[in-house]
Amino acid sequence: MQGIILKDLYEAFCLKKNLIAWISCIIVYGLIVILMPTRYAYILCVAVALPMLGISVLQYSIEQDEISKYDRIMLTYPLTKKEIILSKYLSGMVLQAMVFSFNFVLALLYSFGYKVIDFTEAMGIWTVGVIFSFIYMAINYMIFFWLGSKKGIVIYFIFVIVIAAVYIFSYFSIDITAILSINKILAMVVGFTISIVALVGSYYASIRIYTRRHIK
Repeated sequence: MQGIILKDLYEAFCLKKNLIAWISCIIVYGLIVILMPTRYAYILCVAVALPMLGISVLQYSIEQDEISKYDRIMLTYPLTKKEIILSKYLSGMVLQAMVFSFNFVLALLYSFGYKVIDFTEAMGIWTVGVIFSFIYMAINYMIFFWLGSKKGIVIYFIFVIVIAAVYIFSYFSIDITAILSINKILAMVVGFTISIVALVGSYYASIRIYTRRHIK
């Protein structure tokens, strides 16, 4: 399992085209943080945009697996299909941990640096970002295991467009910060429960999909 995780992380961060993609993302988010020291920009980064990056490791690894036929090679390892899928999910969780850490730095910057948001509220939005990250991961991991890299990335972009449309609509029609301030404890408990259930359900659904695809 450790070998699969390391292989996936290497492909995600060290292959030239993927490294360029990450550098581009860093530049874009860096410009947003520098040029938009506002509460809504913080919400955009922490609760909407950055949580979507959690599926990148799987997309990159599946793409390479399809090119090199590594997906079949893994079946020769002394691992069960459940362990192979678990390795893929753990690889994604490593990236999620990196995203959560970066979002925490943004919470400190926007609350104590820019002073455009209270730290308590910033951490509430950070928590929303964690919940959304797990939900995005749960949905998109199933999609990629089901459809593969090429079709999966199309569905992912459609998913991103829908989320972006919802965000733009909310900007003009809904006071998101007011929603986030209502019933925080209850909302967090319900949100985490839904996200964990979704992630666990996604894991078992992915095992079923992977097993049916590789029936011996």
